[in-house]
Amino acid sequence: MDFLERRSEQELAREDRRFALDERDMALREMEMSVEQLKYQDAKDCAEARPGLAEERRAQAEERQFQTEE
Repeated sequence: MDFLERRSEQELAREDRRFALDERDMALREMEMSVEQLKYQDAKDCAEARPGLAEERRAQAEERQFQTEE
């Protein structure tokens, strides 16, 4: 095997690794997007199930903030 053949094989191996990393990154991004969609849907479902829930949580957060400021 001469120098050019080895170099070509090394370059192909690098390209394969880069491609695999790109695919992995894309899969991770898709999973992150799925998690965000699930969080959004869960919040939406909770808000529909208990319409006053958002206001209750806001009031509780304000109360905690007020207590920590004192």
